Amino acid sequence: MIQIKCDIEKIKGVFTDALERQIPFALSLAINNLAKDVIGAGDTSIGQNFVVRKAWVQDAFWMSSVSDKHQDPIKATISMKKDHALLNKFEEGGSKAARSYDEPIAIPTAAIRPGFAGSVPLELYPKNLRLMPRRTASGTLGAKGRVMRNGMAQLQGNLRTFVIDPATMPGASKWGVWQRFGPGKHDIRRIWTYKKSIPIPRRLHFAETAQRTAEALWERRFEEAWTRAVETAR
Repeated sequence: MIQIKCDIEKIKGVFTDALERQIPFALSLAINNLAKDVIGAGDTSIGQNFVVRKAWVQDAFWMSSVSDKHQDPIKATISMKKDHALLNKFEEGGSKAARSYDEPIAIPTAAIRPGFAGSVPLELYPKNLRLMPRRTASGTLGAKGRVMRNGMAQLQGNLRTFVIDPATMPGASKWGVWQRFGPGKHDIRRIWTYKKSIPIPRRLHFAETAQRTAEALWERRFEEAWTRAVETAR
């Protein structure tokens, strides 16, 4: 959340009484227009800092409170839209941990997403493959699995997929989902890599974008607003 505000008392006294009465109106108008600039710059920066697969992602900010000339201080507030809350974590950065061992963080491999900007088919997601618990309207649908000849349990899902887990399979070194695509013993490919946690980079930079935009455009927006305020006062 970003606030743009101005202390009106600091600029009073240099105008006549008639013009002084127009200062709050001009400030309110300028702040609202500047807030729109900040929103536009923030939405644009998303496309510059992320690979955007869906256009709606770049409509992330809104003016959650509009400035009013009767406020003290006069201010406008810019917030992240609720359905874009997933972007908040990229402002400060940090890390993301898996919900549980049964629901690790799944990262698609190049086998199902050749390019980073591409999308993975929904039917290949681990939950849709029945390799992770899946919550439904009637309850939780558990993962599918079986006990192999050597006595070890293994998750085996739809579309000839299965999980290799070093924690339960001696000799295995890579944790993830494999898919069999042919009749041969080695006709398998890894389609998901599993992780217990992943780093979250600090990539959004909305606070810096807002500050930079406000500093660059404030003078212009106030001059435009003041011109209109003077015209209104005539």
